[in-house]
Amino acid sequence: MESIFIILFACIESGFLSIAFIQKWSEKLISASNCPQDWLIELTSCIDEKSALNILRRCVVHYGVMFDEVYGKILIGFLYLNFKAGNLSSEQFIKEIIDIADAYEVVELDSESIRVESGEIKVSKDRTLHILEEWSACSQENYEYLTSQELYENEKRLIEQA
Repeated sequence: MESIFIILFACIESGFLSIAFIQKWSEKLISASNCPQDWLIELTSCIDEKSALNILRRCVVHYGVMFDEVYGKILIGFLYLNFKAGNLSSEQFIKEIIDIADAYEVVELDSESIRVESGEIKVSKDRTLHILEEWSACSQENYEYLTSQELYENEKRLIEQA
């Protein structure tokens, strides 16, 4: 599994999770914790995506988490899940993944093989569709980990103050 901060950041940046979900998620972890970290407490009172991402930015700097090609793939995976759920238009999805592929140097994705036709996404290379499906499955697994019972025990050092 990827860093909890990478997963949260991608979930929020992609619009896959709402701020209300993040607030409830952090409240649940706080109630399970004896002495929760400040970042977790701050997430309960964030008012929008920007404030939540700012909190997480401090965490990634503090813990030395890198935003690299892996982050780009996870972010694209969450965007694809969001698109498949009908929360993004084809045009929005394509614009986002092209920007992300460029920003994070995601070379496996052939964004030029993806286009919009009659409001639908068309992929001219089967490999591209396979990659999107693979990355969305990975993002789904990361989301399931984020909401699992195992998260607290596995990430206790990040959730609780020593």
